[in-house]
Amino acid sequence: MRKALFTFCRLLLGAVFVFSGFTKGVDPLGTMYKLEDYFSAFHLNVLAPYALVLSIVLNGAEFLMGIALLTGVWMRFTAWMALLFMTFFTVLTFVLALYNPVSDCGCFGDAVVLTNWQTFFKNLVIIVPAIVVFIHRRSFESSLTPAGNLMVVLITAMAFLYFSLYCYHHLPLIDFRPYKTGTYLPDQMILPPGAPRDSFQTVLYYKKDGVVKEFTLENIPWQDTTWKWVETKNKLIKAGYKPPIHDFTIESTQEGDITSRVLADTGFSFLAVIPKYEKADSAGLKKIEAVYRWCRNTEKCKFYALSASEHEKAEAYKKRYGLTFENYITDEIPLKTIVRSNPGLVLLKEGTVMGQWSYEDIPVLDVHTHSLYGLALNTLRKKSETTATMTAFLLLAFLLSIVFVRYRK
Repeated sequence: MRKALFTFCRLLLGAVFVFSGFTKGVDPLGTMYKLEDYFSAFHLNVLAPYALVLSIVLNGAEFLMGIALLTGVWMRFTAWMALLFMTFFTVLTFVLALYNPVSDCGCFGDAVVLTNWQTFFKNLVIIVPAIVVFIHRRSFESSLTPAGNLMVVLITAMAFLYFSLYCYHHLPLIDFRPYKTGTYLPDQMILPPGAPRDSFQTVLYYKKDGVVKEFTLENIPWQDTTWKWVETKNKLIKAGYKPPIHDFTIESTQEGDITSRVLADTGFSFLAVIPKYEKADSAGLKKIEAVYRWCRNTEKCKFYALSASEHEKAEAYKKRYGLTFENYITDEIPLKTIVRSNPGLVLLKEGTVMGQWSYEDIPVLDVHTHSLYGLALNTLRKKSETTATMTAFLLLAFLLSIVFVRYRK
């Protein structure tokens, strides 16, 4: 009975670690953005330049611990690390739940989004099998040789590193975001009928003897005229339902909000996504300019460059790199979510995402480019083939390592 409980807890904990590490490892740039949020909230901005490296290392460590738990590799060391990991993040998520410095912890990336309290209670549940595994760590006997243990760790680490770096350079192979290819964006922006809305409370601030105090409509000090009104605010009491896309807008300096027009356009539209010009890859910006010139010359597709950079900075960088396209204003957060690349490129038709490219993969458009449908389908086919090939190779390498080390023992 005790052995069965230990095995169940080990496999459950390992599966959670593998899932958590994978869903973040497939999107290392998304994890980097979340780490930057943490550093900003806890005044650790000195660590911001290392966010990408930390993203890959932390995701890899989590995935590696999961594989080690599932295969029984270095059980005593792995049990220690899993318990320390869960203890640290249980305490951290409790602090996040109390003070809410970031909206969600990002523990499962964009695959499963939880509130801070949901994440804390989830960690309370998961730490139980971590404790069980730790207590019984000495009773486990691995079927692998010492060389086999090392082989499993090395193969897993190298495979995960390659996988994460590939997704960083060429966009996530498995996309959990609401802007993924094939998505009809207007559907993701609708608030369903009957969905709970944000609940607010009117709060009034009064000042007396240099002290500002908060009052509600029910306890305003109306009888004490020595209190002087300062300001009135609407305070969020309970957050309601938010559609997957709730903060995406395209603003033109001349025409105002053109979001609806762009999403309703029956033709093709390229969206060049440039969250910040000062952080954008210069070669990528030149590729974006080439796409814009093709759109302008052939008139086969509209073109919109979206950025959150200040107007002066945007114009300075455009002049530096010889960029001639018009700049449209969009908030930085949705820009970082639309495509994990700076710059990146998105192809739209009637509000549906037809294709996405990182700056390294932006297609070369010329007189031989006759069909944007063909371009989008070819990109999707290559992505599917790459995903299938990489998955098959990694599984085969892992299984062969297990078979080999078992045979040797």
